[in-house]
Amino acid sequence: MGDIEALAALFELDADKLDELIGLLHDADQRGWWEDDEDALPQEYITLLGLEAEAIEHRG
Repeated sequence: MGDIEALAALFELDADKLDELIGLLHDADQRGWWEDDEDALPQEYITLLGLEAEAIEHRG
């Protein structure tokens, strides 16, 4: 997280934006339910599910 905090300071981001970026960092480490079945699903469907999950996260 040191790099994110350093960049936030460089770009003079407020605490709320820094919290959002740290949240994204933590979310990036989590796998989606569909990733366990990647071998059984078409790549296009996996991409669609990933994009949809990100859209839902940003709307929420």
